[in-house]
Amino acid sequence: MPNRDIRYLGFVVNCDTPSGSNPSRVPNEIWEHIIDFMREEPRTLLACIYVCKAWYARSIQHLTGDSTLSNHNAVLRFARLAQQVNRRRKSAKIYGSEASDGKMKHLSHIALFAAMLAGQNSSGMRELTLGRGVWRAGAIPRSVFLHLSAFSSITKLILRDVTFPSILIVGRLVCSLTSLKFLLLWNLFFSDERRSVPVGSLRAIPPNLRGIKIHWDEKPVYSDVYHVLAATRIIQFCHRLLDHSPGHSDIPLRCIQDRGLQHALECAGNSLKYAQFAFRNSLIETELDVVNTRQLVDQCLNLSRNTSLQKLEIYTSLRLQTIQSSHLLWLPRLLSHVPTSSIREITIVLEEWDWEHAQYRITWRDVIQDAVGLGQICSSIDDLLSAPHYTRLKSVKLIFSLPYRPDLPGGPAELEEYTARVCPKLYARGILKTYVGWLQELQGAPLTHTA
Repeated sequence: MPNRDIRYLGFVVNCDTPSGSNPSRVPNEIWEHIIDFMREEPRTLLACIYVCKAWYARSIQHLTGDSTLSNHNAVLRFARLAQQVNRRRKSAKIYGSEASDGKMKHLSHIALFAAMLAGQNSSGMRELTLGRGVWRAGAIPRSVFLHLSAFSSITKLILRDVTFPSILIVGRLVCSLTSLKFLLLWNLFFSDERRSVPVGSLRAIPPNLRGIKIHWDEKPVYSDVYHVLAATRIIQFCHRLLDHSPGHSDIPLRCIQDRGLQHALECAGNSLKYAQFAFRNSLIETELDVVNTRQLVDQCLNLSRNTSLQKLEIYTSLRLQTIQSSHLLWLPRLLSHVPTSSIREITIVLEEWDWEHAQYRITWRDVIQDAVGLGQICSSIDDLLSAPHYTRLKSVKLIFSLPYRPDLPGGPAELEEYTARVCPKLYARGILKTYVGWLQELQGAPLTHTA
């Protein structure tokens, strides 16, 4: 078929009858089945697009469909489509393929992908995903980083569920994509536990890498992901550091205690302008006393070097059944290290996920009565943030996120009264806003009640 005149396809959809040429009576399902057999012939598929509308959907599906590359054959087909069809793929996903023993998934086909498409990256690919596999030492040549450097249009890199030989390999991978703007890291692991990178072993950090996001599973497993950011220094130009996953997930306590997060914050320095963290379980479950809480925050969660930080968001658990004042001692201590001359907006989200207990709290007042120690923490935050040296602070948001739609019998005035009582100084300045809402609404829709 590819050697014939592609215009021939236009004749097969018609049939000659005594009354003239009429459309073929062959069911469209049969044509789609035939098109499926042509999925390895890009030029034929391209011709099918222009023959009739009924063929368009199935043909375009094979031309621009799934870009998940899990083996060498998938990479070869992807490259052939890119060569023969002038259609741009905005993304590619390279996932692990089963090894001969059936146990480990390797990512060796990334070398073939980089080599075959390096010279034709005019395709305008914007996003590259690498996931669900093992980057085995020696199985992927070093030339892969040189080939990847030709992908000048890629601005987003996603690394998910990947085991690398060392932190150095991640650094080389990131630095090879010179136009990178956003990096998403999700469950990275390393065969070599060393956390240092030899001096001069990396190329220049992508200068436009301004956004880095960390994802954790609902039951997070420890990862050296923050040591990657610090050791390779790929965070040094970062403006936005987002460590917030929807659901129950948060930063593992060990990532805080081993100072991985602190090293990353220090490396970001005055480049960091927006930080978002979730401490839903890790800090609350430690049940630290006052002295240990101060020590942990001062040494492992100190934002004092991020002198350009303008916006800070913190997600934590409300825990109506078991909350004690000690559970949130870390919060005002963490805020005390925020640079006073740069911070403009602080958001604190208190989430309650326990529907079994929360459903019996019909009104907003029931929630407040069960939040033991919350008033004390709010009072500490009020005293701290109302100090005159917070010259640029324009907004403080206190958000209560519940698993049901809360009832406010007194309307917004009831919420405003509570706000004025627990944080009178910030309320008097007019910069405090309190929100109460349903979890699902707060995660993607406007908030329900505001004071």
